[in-house]
Amino acid sequence: MPNETPRALASTTLSGAPPWFDASTSPLARSIVANAQGLLALALHGFLIGYVCMYNVWVQVCWLLAIGLPTVLLIDWQPILPRLWRDKFMLLSAAFLGWMTWRSRWIGWSGSYEAMQDAALGLVGVVMLALFLVVIWLQGNRAHSYQRAGVLHGYAASIVALISIVTFYCLLPDHHWGERLQNVIVHGGLHPVCTGLVFGFAALWMNCLWESSSPWRTKGWQILAVTILLLGCFLTTSRGALIALSCGHVALLIGRGWRRAWASCLLFVVVAGLYVAATPLIGHLWAMQVKARSAATAVAMPAEVAQPVRDLIERRDSGRLEIYQAGLSTMTTASERVIGIGQWGTRDRWANLLAPEVDHLLGHLHSAFLATFVHGGAIGLVLMVALVGVGLHRAQALARAGDAVWLALAAYGCGGLLCDGQTLCSLTSLPKFETLILWFPLAAASSIWYHGNRQPKTSEQPPEAAS
Repeated sequence: MPNETPRALASTTLSGAPPWFDASTSPLARSIVANAQGLLALALHGFLIGYVCMYNVWVQVCWLLAIGLPTVLLIDWQPILPRLWRDKFMLLSAAFLGWMTWRSRWIGWSGSYEAMQDAALGLVGVVMLALFLVVIWLQGNRAHSYQRAGVLHGYAASIVALISIVTFYCLLPDHHWGERLQNVIVHGGLHPVCTGLVFGFAALWMNCLWESSSPWRTKGWQILAVTILLLGCFLTTSRGALIALSCGHVALLIGRGWRRAWASCLLFVVVAGLYVAATPLIGHLWAMQVKARSAATAVAMPAEVAQPVRDLIERRDSGRLEIYQAGLSTMTTASERVIGIGQWGTRDRWANLLAPEVDHLLGHLHSAFLATFVHGGAIGLVLMVALVGVGLHRAQALARAGDAVWLALAAYGCGGLLCDGQTLCSLTSLPKFETLILWFPLAAASSIWYHGNRQPKTSEQPPEAAS
């Protein structure tokens, strides 16, 4: 958004050939070097959209590898590395991921076959997460491209949400009105919690952008997309998504002030109010569905329609308090409280302490922050708090300069991962949304701030980027 970019950003060249680059190499390699910025944007934006429309995380990984990795390898790193190593956020991220990986290797590579398999998958996830962070950092001098990314992500997610609502409730015979919505495209039915957090993130991002759009026709389409996404998020009845949305809109209100944020916050409140007021309609739709299906199919329908708002309350903590207690109880020694128990191959240590029904419902620690403490101990927790603190500080600085989008999205991630999430150390986690809702806004805000406020020395300044 032109009116929300804090200042002219220093240009970082990614198009200059590296010292070892041979001009006689293939035309494809030369083309990658010449169009590095555009390719990195394509890799990043496609990966983000993949959260709502790519079948699984491995399709996203292949996308990132196929486009992002060759570009990162071929660009000229000589003028870039000095600036990268001076970025406090990137250094803290490297220290955090390095510590969590080093601590976990003691268990992962010396345990059972399952532990070794977990370690192999975890190591791939760490490496891919590092690549993702580097791609974001290299895009930090193109803050305007993130507006396009937010709009594209919002439109794609709203289309998927609309398709999911129609398909899940009206076309699939084994689902019914009142059931918690799933994204029917990802995994053929993504878990409601994951669906709610991903739809909610897209809704907040688009809700931060539509006010600055013009003309009003464009605003109207974006408001419609936000409405669909919020409706899809509410239909998942994910309490984590509701907490995250509340945190995000409060942060937006703080970052922009009431005069600039009231319309976006009002849209969120109005859609939430309409959803609550319209919940009795679900009972009527369910009754019509039962009548229509009873004669046509043999699919069993529930005896009583689920009331989403009532179900939201009656589910209570869904066993989270028990699993938190089990996770903390595994840290039996002082050394484990300092260095943690490791994250690879250690699930059985706390899962065996749970009742079977709780373990069945929750396959991981269900709090990314608690999991960091259990897996990495006080050292891991301090490193995580430090890097999140730096990211939030920079997002707040951008908000003071006029760009409150990143503060809102980072607050969303912090609120959403308070009671959900498996790990902050992998791109291929079980829920897989941790990278989207926390790492991405923190890293993007940090990179935009750093490129805009840390001018390189003359001897280190990269040549101009290709336009």
